[in-house]
Amino acid sequence: MNLFDRLILSLYSLALTVLSLIVIAAAMNLIPYEVVQANILAVYEAETLRYAYLGAAIIFFLISLKFLLQGFRRVKDRGQLEAIAQRTDWGHVSITVNTIESIALKASRRVRGVREVKSVIRTDETGTSILMKCSVDGETPVPTIVEEVQKGVKEQVEAIIGMDVKQVDVKITEVAQQPTTRLSRVE
Repeated sequence: MNLFDRLILSLYSLALTVLSLIVIAAAMNLIPYEVVQANILAVYEAETLRYAYLGAAIIFFLISLKFLLQGFRRVKDRGQLEAIAQRTDWGHVSITVNTIESIALKASRRVRGVREVKSVIRTDETGTSILMKCSVDGETPVPTIVEEVQKGVKEQVEAIIGMDVKQVDVKITEVAQQPTTRLSRVE
């Protein structure tokens, strides 16, 4: 679920909460019958607001329909598998994507100049590709970091897992800020 969907879901939940509180208050006679009746009649009698009520109801209906259908929709296969299966002379081996991710992260953290790193593993019929999202220190040349991360991750995953890595892509996300140390002055 992306950020926009979360925002819409939050607003939708807030509107349902308010509506639920109003219905509960009306059912418990906390809101007088005359007030409830006057507000319901206002929907029927107000010519200028009729279209505003209609528009709000249609938007609410469409959002409800979107979330309902999204709940039943199957997750699309984006090249992301839970495990990678291999066949050996002695039997079947299944290696989880989390295992490959852990090895790739460990290999990339060994590279000088890498501060923080995240990885995305993608597998398909053509092979396995790894995307490394790195935050660097800003002191080590970026081409050197990229080359060492690509080489280190590819070699480490192939050596430990025993599978071919099609490619290792590196995305530099930011230059990490150095923590400033405050020196105390001694007099």
